[in-house]
Amino acid sequence: MNIGLKIKELRTKKRITQEELAKAVGVSTQAVSKWENGGLPDIELLPSIANYFNVSTDFLFGLPSHEFDNCEQLIAKYIAAIPSKKDKYQEVLNMCWNMEKSFFGNHDVNKCTLDETIARKDLNHSQIVQKEGVTMMRLAEDGSFFFIAPKPETAFNFLLNTKQKQLKAFELLSKEDFYNVLIFLNTRDNKNFTSSLLMKEFGLSLERSKEIIEDLRSLNLLDTTEIELDDEIRNTYSLRNNPAIIGLLSFVDMIVNRPNGFCYNIWDGNVKYFNK
Repeated sequence: MNIGLKIKELRTKKRITQEELAKAVGVSTQAVSKWENGGLPDIELLPSIANYFNVSTDFLFGLPSHEFDNCEQLIAKYIAAIPSKKDKYQEVLNMCWNMEKSFFGNHDVNKCTLDETIARKDLNHSQIVQKEGVTMMRLAEDGSFFFIAPKPETAFNFLLNTKQKQLKAFELLSKEDFYNVLIFLNTRDNKNFTSSLLMKEFGLSLERSKEIIEDLRSLNLLDTTEIELDDEIRNTYSLRNNPAIIGLLSFVDMIVNRPNGFCYNIWDGNVKYFNK
């Protein structure tokens, strides 16, 4: 197929007139008509034509497209080149949003951007639930996140392997003083502390302070350091930083404060998260 017929194919698919195409690439309508009837556009016009139709010049020539070759490497280089850490996180989130849209066939990054979507306060949730996997995205001014989980052959049963430990963690988190201490420790610089700090900040008894510390240790959330002071061995503690806390609270929040608005939503019907 020659270039002119390729252009006609693209123009027809896009449902635009010869006049509209001519105006977009800076030629006359007669020139476009000549292309579509066997003529060839000037070589310097090819990048503009390809860009207008969002295709490669290889596509216009009927050659195999290489536009996706090494795309992972290009993305990695692009992210690595962003100097600001804050901008780096934001750009990765933007990419996650574009990946979410691509499940729905929307691959135009200029349409329904992340900023536009967040600004529409009634649409702050996107999810995909399919037999092959799930995604979830929170879209809000106060904080957004993206989650994706391809479904293994054994479904998500691996999450049940630590059932008893999970039940223990939920039991501890259901106690308000434990919850408050956990949040408080994640507001501090990671400095060592003793049970006296919890007594001072929350008015807890020495016994309850020590109990909470031991519960935190049981969840591998604290490191212990022994120091010798006044001829005695005393324990000090420091928070073992674990970003899974953010994930846990994020998902619990999405359960108890489930948004009503869906910007994008796919649900394939009878999808089971776990196997018997």
